[in-house]
Amino acid sequence: MRARCSSHQRIALVTSNRHYYQVGDDLALLHALHHAGIEADLVPWTDPSFDWEGCDLVVLRSPWDYYQQRTAFIRWARHVAGCSVLLNPLPIVEWNTNKCYLHDLSLQGIPTIPTYWMTPKQPESVLRGLLEQRQWKQVILKPAIAAESFGLSLVSTDTKESIQAGQAHLAQMRARGYPVLIQPFYPSVIQESGEHSLIAIAGQITHAVRRVCTLVPDIVTQERSVPLQEDEVRLAHAVLSRLPPLLYARIDLIRDETGHVRLSELELTEPRLFFAFNVKACEYLVTMLAEMLRTLGEEDLEEGDDEDEGTAVVTALFPARQVDQQKNVFASQASESSGKKRGHVISSSIS
Repeated sequence: MRARCSSHQRIALVTSNRHYYQVGDDLALLHALHHAGIEADLVPWTDPSFDWEGCDLVVLRSPWDYYQQRTAFIRWARHVAGCSVLLNPLPIVEWNTNKCYLHDLSLQGIPTIPTYWMTPKQPESVLRGLLEQRQWKQVILKPAIAAESFGLSLVSTDTKESIQAGQAHLAQMRARGYPVLIQPFYPSVIQESGEHSLIAIAGQITHAVRRVCTLVPDIVTQERSVPLQEDEVRLAHAVLSRLPPLLYARIDLIRDETGHVRLSELELTEPRLFFAFNVKACEYLVTMLAEMLRTLGEEDLEEGDDEDEGTAVVTALFPARQVDQQKNVFASQASESSGKKRGHVISSSIS
């Protein structure tokens, strides 16, 4: 455990070289921290000269190139977690940067999009038989390790050419070392209803944003604020209740062909938080970070704690009675050695 210095505290907001000073959320948070009198830097995670140990908190914000070199990114995250407080905590980062987390959550009763997981030894020709067996008219192919719409491909049973193109896409992704998953395509994501992203800061759901997506990589259009809907908030709470306390989360939800809400993706590593639609959410995040700095400045975490430092400092923001309500291991299917506690969310919203 590194020594604390309460007289001089510093936060690093982590981005990538490509997105350095290019992301509205990053700039808004950086400005809000400075306005609150908190020293903060915006730093690409690949910067070899930056002193991560000199920061009290290292907050992942827009390292959106991690999927191109996940092994190096996880190695970097482990280094940072060993010399500072990484947020969200390292076990969450390791778990959430592979979409296999959807399988873990589905086993815990969360309604996710039905998903077929390609194994490394399966031939690409399995695609045609899968579509016939599941009676899926259209499917989305996506890498299990990806960001920014990377590797998405829409396949339709209407034409032989579409299936052949899908098989070629599968072969290409797998040749590049990306595990691939196959999901039915729900037209709602490109229609008026779109995909709804619910934002949570320190357990509180603050706002929701509708995103009508395109299938063109790196392009998401027609974003706007939407009211929180009861069934969506209920599902978001259910998802968060299966996780340790977190500094931030984005729960992406869509409606299936029957209108029921399903978890599309759970962004816990580097989500856009859409502060442009709720400035108070950004202010609340700054308040939570300031409280973490205060906690770190007042006392060291005891050695031998059964939580890693990042999880422990976030847990400190949650009322003890809430954290104690659930102490089961999160995502035990993903990592039996994680040993982290689940925590209930704070159900109120910020508006």
